[in-house]
Amino acid sequence: MADVMTQPISRSEVVTPLARLSVEQLDPRQETPLFAAGLDFARETAGPIATAFLDALPNEWIAGHLVIDSTLVWLPAGFRQGPMFWCHEPFPGRTDGVTGQSNLQRAAEHIACCCGPTGIEFLIGDGTEAELHPESPPLQVIHERHVRLQAEIDAGRLSILTVPPDTLYRYRWGAFHRHEAAASSGFQFWIRATRGDDRPLVNGIRNATNL
Repeated sequence: MADVMTQPISRSEVVTPLARLSVEQLDPRQETPLFAAGLDFARETAGPIATAFLDALPNEWIAGHLVIDSTLVWLPAGFRQGPMFWCHEPFPGRTDGVTGQSNLQRAAEHIACCCGPTGIEFLIGDGTEAELHPESPPLQVIHERHVRLQAEIDAGRLSILTVPPDTLYRYRWGAFHRHEAAASSGFQFWIRATRGDDRPLVNGIRNATNL
């Protein structure tokens, strides 16, 4: 791969917890998981949890180009949703196409929420650096980076900040994160709104997944 530079990520840039949604009693199975959906389509297909999330977005976010992604999975106790690696890319391991390009959009900003048995973990520390790759890194590079970051955690030089379930959180490009391991089994609905990424809208519907 071409030469890689790094960009330090300050604590204030990592993650900002926002409002907590009152959705504890709602069933995630009522939700339709989406891929690259526009706001109108997301509202048309939304269940109660997604509706609460969309209603909580700041007014300035819904005025421009907004991309909605969401997933619905069954999580056994001890499992994580998504990659176990520390990643900052919205589509880890994707190296081509529009998703690969999204991994390089440093102007992108996200608001997301986990609704189910787990929250989300973010890496905090002065040593946290995101690579300025000229192209989206493959999984091998992401795995090697994860090993380095985990060694920094084990040495006490990086710490983990956990955003609890049902809480909106806002983060920018370069914020390393991953889902918590589930303490108990259950359905997990995760939803993310992205601005600052010109990814085209396809209004796709995903399948639910068992892990």
